[in-house]
Amino acid sequence: MCMSRYLAVALLAAACGAPEPEPQAPAPPPEPSEAAQPPAPAAAPAPVAPTPESAAAEPTALGAAAVALADPVVEPVNQVKPVKSGKAPARAVEQPPSKEAVAVPAAAPQPPKPIAGSYAIASGSKASFLIDAPLEKIKGRWSKTGGTLTIDPGDLGKTRGDVTIDLLTLKTYTFGDPGKDRRQGEHALNWMEVGSEVGAATRAKHRTARFTIERIVSARPAQAGATSRISASGKLLLHGRTVSKTAELEVSFEGPAHAPTGVTIRTVKPLRVSLRAHDIKPRDLAGRFLAGALDKVGQKIADRVAVSLRLTASRK
Repeated sequence: MCMSRYLAVALLAAACGAPEPEPQAPAPPPEPSEAAQPPAPAAAPAPVAPTPESAAAEPTALGAAAVALADPVVEPVNQVKPVKSGKAPARAVEQPPSKEAVAVPAAAPQPPKPIAGSYAIASGSKASFLIDAPLEKIKGRWSKTGGTLTIDPGDLGKTRGDVTIDLLTLKTYTFGDPGKDRRQGEHALNWMEVGSEVGAATRAKHRTARFTIERIVSARPAQAGATSRISASGKLLLHGRTVSKTAELEVSFEGPAHAPTGVTIRTVKPLRVSLRAHDIKPRDLAGRFLAGALDKVGQKIADRVAVSLRLTASRK
């Protein structure tokens, strides 16, 4: 009953603009004693006569208070409040760079792979010979050479091909006398059956000497501007007779290392050729054998002929 009256007075005070009386803290209960008597009930406050202004405003104040009591402000329950903790915030984990972002150093450029090529021997290459006899040294040369070589600068062991000599271009320079050297050269052509009086078919048959390279016994790698040596084994065709021969050759290149434009080949040691093995002996202008002449020239002409080559060839 007392609480209801307090609420009514508070609502009326709010409606009239009067300050709401502060609630008084209840006095501590007196110590119980045997002579204490229960307190007399408090007298009810006298009713306040309402004025016209307060009567008019009372319904509005009461309505607002009723709305405030009926619709209390409720915080949304879905709102998540941050929870405080004593732990430090987690640090962001650094991710490794992607493969696309990693810079890869460029590889060093590789030299071009050597390319095998075909080389044509120039006709102006040099081919010379020496017959070192006890009584006379016969010296001469051929002015026309030819042939084709297949050479891989990266693997000289694959070298193949042939070298040709036109025997009709033989000239001697033994005496230093044009007349004597010319006559000596004519005798040499007759011995090989390619003289001026020999039949055309026979001359054509024996006109060309050919050394064919069939395999390389040993070789060193070649480089541009450097010199390499090879040991070339093959067959020598001369005067219709074929004999196995091995030539020690020096090879040097010109131009790019992977595809040289030119090659020079020379004999390190002269190629030893036997006249007897190739049936080369004294003959007349028609190519007929002179039996008695061999005894006369036997001391002047040795059986072994040293042939030296210096060949230049260009890439086809």
